[in-house]
Parts: sequence; C-alpha cells; structure tokens
Amino acid sequence: MQTSHFSPIPQRQRSGPTLPAARSAAQPRTIRVLIGDADQAFRRGLRASLAVDPRVEVVGEACDGEQALALLRRLRPDVALVDEDMPSFGGAAIARIIRTELPNTRVVILTRPQVEVGR
Repeated sequence: MQTSHFSPIPQRQRSGPTLPAARSAAQPRTIRVLIGDADQAFRRGLRASLAVDPRVEVVGEACDGEQALALLRRLRPDVALVDEDMPSFGGAAIARIIRTELPNTRVVILTRPQVEVGR
C-alpha cells in the first residue's frame, strides 16, 4: 500500500513508500496526444472525448502507420493512441520503433473486435 504525505495515518504506521506531494495547480502540464486510426469517425470521436479535459491536447492525427510514424517523429507527443490494424503497419510495429527512437513517448495500442455483418 502506498501512502501520500496527506494521509491521516501517522508516518510510523504507514506501509509502503511515501509518495511525493501532488503537483501544484499553478503548474498544470498538458499531455500531448497523437491519434492513429484508419477510421476517421473513430478519430473524430476520440478527439472530441479527449477535448473535454483541458490537460489533454491532441497534436495530430494519422490514418495509417507510415503517417503516424512521421508525425510521431516530428511532433514528439507524450502519448500515441494507435490502432493495431492500421494500413501499412499497425500499433505493435509502431510501439517497437518508438520505444527506441522516442523513449519518452508512451504508446497505447487500440483494438476493437471485428464485427461480421449479415450473420
């Protein structure tokens, strides 16, 4: 169990490491996000969902793996949300490349179940 400096439990009775105090509200940090997905409607919806949080800024969108990599290298976002099944190459390949080239960028691979129509 990790505890913070603001825990009502006395320090000597706490278990686990003490966490640093929360960042001051005077120093907000924006999380820069890149979205990569072939489905434009999905990208638009994800962008709209993220827009409600002022701490998140979508800095770019890509419709295929090649474009996503180019934007990642140029924009250097904090987080890349990429689809596993993008044209050219998918999220897993992008994650492997970005891990070595941009170690401070976190990659989240998005997947959706395939739905068969007409069954």
